[in-house]
Formats: sequence, C-alpha cells, structure tokens
Amino acid sequence: SNTNMIPVIKMSEMLEMSPTKLRYWSKLLNLKIIKKGRISYIAESSKNLLFEMKKSVSSGLSPSVASKEVLSTYASVVTKEVAAPAKNDRIDNLEKAVMLLVESNKKLSEENRMILKKLNHLSGNLLSSKPVSPKKIEVWKPSPKPEIKIPFLKRLFLELFAPEQLRMHSI
Repeated sequence: SNTNMIPVIKMSEMLEMSPTKLRYWSKLLNLKIIKKGRISYIAESSKNLLFEMKKSVSSGLSPSVASKEVLSTYASVVTKEVAAPAKNDRIDNLEKAVMLLVESNKKLSEENRMILKKLNHLSGNLLSSKPVSPKKIEVWKPSPKPEIKIPFLKRLFLELFAPEQLRMHSI
C-alpha cells in the first residue's frame, strides 16, 4: 500500500510548505496521515487537494474557511481514490487479528486438555483411596476435687466469719 503513499516531508517539499502546516491542513481537510515506523505518509492523490488549499489560503482566506471551500468543491473526487487503500489495510489488519485469535484459542484449548487430564488423574486417586476412619477424640475434663468433710457448726462459723478460708480449701 506504499505505492500511492508519499512521505509527508516529500509532499511538503513538493508543495513548498512546512510539514507542520501540511499536517494541520490535512487535519482540516480530513486527509489520513499514516505513520509507519518513524515516517508519516499521506496519499499521493491528496496532492491536488492540498494544492487547491494553498491557492485559497494565499488568496487571503483563513485555513478553516479555505478547507470548507476546497472540501465542498473537490472532496468527492479525492475520497474515492483514498478510500480503497485504507479498506485494504483495514482488511489485512482484521485478518491478522483473526489469525492471532485462532492461535491463542489453540493454545488455550491445549492447556484446558492438560488441566482436564490432571483433574481426572487426581479425582481417580481420590476415589480409589480407602476411606479413613476418624480417631476418637477425648475431651479434657478437670480432675475431680477431693471432698473435705467439715462439721456443720465449723462450716457455719467459717461461712459467716472467715469465708476466704473456705475458698482457699475449695470446700
């Protein structure tokens, strides 16, 4: 698609203007500038449109007004010429994208097959193993307190006048 594309710098030299002005006018005229690597390209067919734009601006019109005038007069001829290569590039890009998707889909399906094999192997191992009977768990219980026999009257006296002694001995 580079056969009808010219580097922006060469086009600006042909039209005797700066590359910056050419880019600005291209934007006003809705012309596509394609950047490949470090070089920007513009369609060869847009030369006439840019030349007419240069004439209009040199006659005293502002670039925005001149672009509208030039577009209304010459745009239908140029857009037909420029549209075909853009469509071809777009189709090529879409084809590449589809091929990348197909390749990634193949890789993912292969990964899925490997994971499925591992899963089947592990589930087979789990199902074939013998069930383990749970061990009996003994719950902790505190040791029983020794019973200390205290006569009734002494116990009554301790409860009324010295309860801390009862607590000390856990009676």
